Amino acid sequence: ITIVAIAMMSFVSFYISPLAWKRLLNKSKFQWLIENEKKTIDTLTNLSDDYFILNDFVFELFHVEHLVISKNGIFVIAKCPFDGTAEVINGSLYSSGKSLDSVTAKLWRLCHLIKIIIGKGFDGYECMPKPILLFAHEEKSSLKEFNDITLCGLSEINKIITEKLKFNIKPEIAEGFAVFMKQRYM
Repeated sequence: ITIVAIAMMSFVSFYISPLAWKRLLNKSKFQWLIENEKKTIDTLTNLSDDYFILNDFVFELFHVEHLVISKNGIFVIAKCPFDGTAEVINGSLYSSGKSLDSVTAKLWRLCHLIKIIIGKGFDGYECMPKPILLFAHEEKSSLKEFNDITLCGLSEINKIITEKLKFNIKPEIAEGFAVFMKQRYM
């Protein structure tokens, strides 16, 4: 029973906080990820005060890297965990020869979960967040879209949020959802 409990705790902690494991097992990769995290947060803070930004939190057992909420849309941002450029091979997205299927699947699951939460909490209001896969180690991404997920580099992210993917949400919904997320998950 003890071994099963330890195994389950290890699995959950890895699922919720994958960076903690990188810190222990691969320090150079951990440092690279932290640098990209800092660059991403610094870039997102250049958005106007109309955008509410939440970074690095757990939402219903999903690790959320970045969530941007405003009356101009809700954006779920995940970073590519590999240092290569984006490429499509046999209908799947890759970077550095490694599949990004788990990253893109988790990004979509998170978007759908947020849509459900908004619908339940705001009288059936329909709002599908826009998923963005950020290649924080690149200024511009070689690919711009894959399976309705926007791909971008660091220098493109703010313009994509404020112009390209912008969609209107009732201001009271955006503000209410932002307050809910902050109070419950931060």
